[in-house]
Amino acid sequence: SYIAWREYNNNNSIFLSIIDHERRLHTRQLRASNRIFMLGIAPNAAIIGNVILEESCSVWFSATIRGDNKEAITIGPRTNVQDNSVLHADAKVPLTIGKDVTIGHQAMLHGCTIGDNSLIGIGATVLNKSIIGKNCIIGAHCLIPENKTIPAIHWS
Repeated sequence: SYIAWREYNNNNSIFLSIIDHERRLHTRQLRASNRIFMLGIAPNAAIIGNVILEESCSVWFSATIRGDNKEAITIGPRTNVQDNSVLHADAKVPLTIGKDVTIGHQAMLHGCTIGDNSLIGIGATVLNKSIIGKNCIIGAHCLIPENKTIPAIHWS
């Protein structure tokens, strides 16, 4: 089990505090918007560097979000990053995930943009500078190569 919350300092930074299953307290500094919200982060998820988590995100067991470059990794509100997923950005290639997105187990997202309400299937890989539009479904184990654009789906 886990619990996470945030507090602000004068620079509008976020300090994410996590109590793990052994009741150890872990604190990480992240950037954040001005809203107060709850985050669900599994105790063995790895979140480092330039990462922005918006309200009500969840990051599940063994997921890695590695913001070790200058470019930010931004995860929108109510987005779900499932077990063993890997998220990373390259220099000058940020990773941006919209709101209400599901990132399936073992998915690999690298320097791409994922539109709102999309689903990235189990084991899918989305590479640098690719754009997945709103309301898209990327099937399990799909490879989306660099610079590929999947257009948004508009529901009528």
